[in-house]
Amino acid sequence: MAITEYGEFIRSLRKKRKETIEDSAKLFNVSVPFVSAVKKKKKKVPQGWYHKIVKYYDMRIDEKKKKEKLILKSDKKITFNV
Repeated sequence: MAITEYGEFIRSLRKKRKETIEDSAKLFNVSVPFVSAVKKKKKKVPQGWYHKIVKYYDMRIDEKKKKEKLILKSDKKITFNV
């Protein structure tokens, strides 16, 4: 399954700091599979994550806005009628 834009964004933040998905799991106090499920849009982005990410990664205003848009976009559901 493909990684969402949100997942790519978080991955880019981690790479800049040479961190792993395990580090993200520790930050959010969740399991690695849960972080992976959020990246792949199998789970919604929990509300508290936005503020943790902004604070932990010391994000600038433009990065905050980009992050917020990606979270909102990842929360939209697409339904296919077959």
